[in-house]
Order: sequence, then structure tokens, then C-alpha cells
Amino acid sequence: MKRIGMDKKVQLDWMDKIAFLQKEENDVKYIKEQMDSLLSQQIDGNESRRKHITVLLRIWVTVPEEVVPLRDNALQLISKVAFEERIAIHWGMCLLAYPLFKDVTAIVGKLLSLQDELTLLQVHKRIIEGWGDRNTLKWAVQRLIRSLASWGVIIDTNTKGEYIVANKIDINNDELKLWLLECYLRCLSQETIAYQSLISAPSLFPFNLNITLGDLLTSDRFEVNRQGLDVDVVELR
Repeated sequence: MKRIGMDKKVQLDWMDKIAFLQKEENDVKYIKEQMDSLLSQQIDGNESRRKHITVLLRIWVTVPEEVVPLRDNALQLISKVAFEERIAIHWGMCLLAYPLFKDVTAIVGKLLSLQDELTLLQVHKRIIEGWGDRNTLKWAVQRLIRSLASWGVIIDTNTKGEYIVANKIDINNDELKLWLLECYLRCLSQETIAYQSLISAPSLFPFNLNITLGDLLTSDRFEVNRQGLDVDVVELR
């Protein structure tokens, strides 16, 4: 059974805080104390705060060993990119930390590519096909969708549980574009992906990346091979 993990609503300012704490201190105990102090102003109950902090730690602090280089790269980028681009850094880290985030955002991206709005019920119905019908999953999906709405990538309508897409965020930093694509490729269960599928990945729906094949060919992160007459396949080096 897949582990849900990301089952709390997460705010962007919390992720900013924990990312900069990790960048400056790299001390788990200190980071926990600082995050508890911040969240104590917004979340009642020690246990509730602990669970929220655990979700945040997995995104930015207690990452698997194989994710550390990407995390450290992200910590360098976070001070260099434009403020509005920072969400793409948190997005990439969430993709690496939580398969549920990848799957829910893929569903949201697919739905919004086909229709003008989506509902929480539509997302939940599709997620249980791969995750099973669990009550805990229902609440996790709801909180994840509410997180996306609070981040401004989807917008509440006048109908409860219904959302429309927000304007896409232009990512102009070239290093950030390639970093985000690497995060996406690493969170997949496959080693290769067609170039067209990569640049139109539903999980990356909030962003305008404007990545060309030439960008990937000149990058030391990716390898591109031609299959057949006209299919370019991308894999990580």
C-alpha cells in the first residue's frame, strides 16, 4: 500500500521558512524548534504542529541521500531566482518527497488541459484508481488541493470544491528550468521519457518553462537520443 505522507495543508511561507533555515543552519533540532515557534501562532495543539512539521521536514530537511544534491542545488537557487519563481523550487522538492503530490498534480493538470474547471470529487475519484479507496486518502487529497489553492496555482470558484486554473508562472531562470525538469524525471518510475511528454508534463501545469530540445542537448543533466524517425527520448545522465 502506498504511503500517503503529505496529508496536511502546507503554506508557501512555511516552506520558505524551512528552506532558508536549512540553508543557514542545517541543524534538524534547531529547525524543528524554529518551525514550532512559527506554527504555534497559527496551529493549536502540539501534536498537530508536530505532524505539519514532519511533512515540511520531509520536503526540505530529512530528504533521502539520493535527493541531497538536488536539494542543495535548490538551496543555492532559492536566493537567486525571482520571488514569483520560488514556488517552482518548492514544487520540485514536493515532487521528490511525495508521490501523492506528483499524482494529484498530474490529475489536476490533465483535467485543466481538457476543461475550464475541476472539482475535488473528480480528483478524488481518479486518485483512488491508483491509491485505493481509503478515508485517510480522501482527506489528504482535500488538503493537498487546498494547498494548491493557497499557493495561487488554482483558484476557488463560487461553488465549493470547484476550481479553475490560474495564470501560468513564467520561469525565466534557465538553471531553474532544468533543475525542475530533473526533479520531475527523478520522481517518475521510468528511466526515459519522450521530449514532447516531458515539456507538456501535467504535473508541471502551473509553469511556462519554454524548454527547447537544444536546451536539453547542451545540458549536462540530460541525455537525448533519437528513436525511430522523429521521436526524441530524454533520460538523466
